Amino acid sequence: MDPILSYIGYYGPYILFLLSLLFVFPQKILFLYTILGFIANQSINSTFKHVFKQERPSNTFVHFTPTGHVLDIPVNKMSDTDKYGIPSGHSQSVWFLTTFLYLALKTTWITLLFASIACITSIQRVVYKNHTFTQVFVGACFGIIFAYFYYHIFRKFT
Repeated sequence: MDPILSYIGYYGPYILFLLSLLFVFPQKILFLYTILGFIANQSINSTFKHVFKQERPSNTFVHFTPTGHVLDIPVNKMSDTDKYGIPSGHSQSVWFLTTFLYLALKTTWITLLFASIACITSIQRVVYKNHTFTQVFVGACFGIIFAYFYYHIFRKFT
């Protein structure tokens, strides 16, 4: 996989989270709900990882450092949440943000940008064997479903 796409994929959740905050900043309540939704989504992911306890497809986890180094971290040295593979947290996060921002803003170019980064992130997780296709697919489904319900709860209170 191209190094630039690999970095975009690895840092996809953080890229989309920062872009989300930038795009919703003028709408203070939406800004707050975006932050709270992202945190809630992460909590849900950790909970499901402990419920399913499915191992990752490889004994090592590929980690990209900001300085450009690629590290293989043994899975047995990772935290309890990080050592499990289903649902993929990266995939769940990027698809949650993509769906939530689509529902909240209904802006085509933002949706296309977010969906592109979400696809790159999902593919990167499988290519580097940090997750199986199923783990990434389940993460994407959980992110989309949670975003849908979270958005409708948000709309009731605003």
